[in-house]
Amino acid sequence: GDKRNGGFIKKVQLPKDKTLAAFRIEEEDWERFKSLCMKAGVSATYAITAFVRHSIKNGELEPQISLQKNDEILRKKREMLLIRLSLYLDEIERVKVEATKEIEELRRVL
Repeated sequence: GDKRNGGFIKKVQLPKDKTLAAFRIEEEDWERFKSLCMKAGVSATYAITAFVRHSIKNGELEPQISLQKNDEILRKKREMLLIRLSLYLDEIERVKVEATKEIEELRRVL
């Protein structure tokens, strides 16, 4: 067989509807990607194929699909911050009303 990178490449008969895709990637990136896949319990082939199918389905590339999850987290955090801000503003208004009442009462007494 062919010798490449010090190893043997064996010829594999693929089903007619499949193709063997090859691409260049930094070795460290590839090893880290395979490690992520292993932790997720999927093969690198499965993860890459899922990305390709997702991109085709949506008609666009999304190199960081996890951004969707991040967007959802950020949206929820923004909602919570707006609620907290609203509560703070309500509290400021309440204190303002109380202070105004106290000032009016002091003016009446003096």
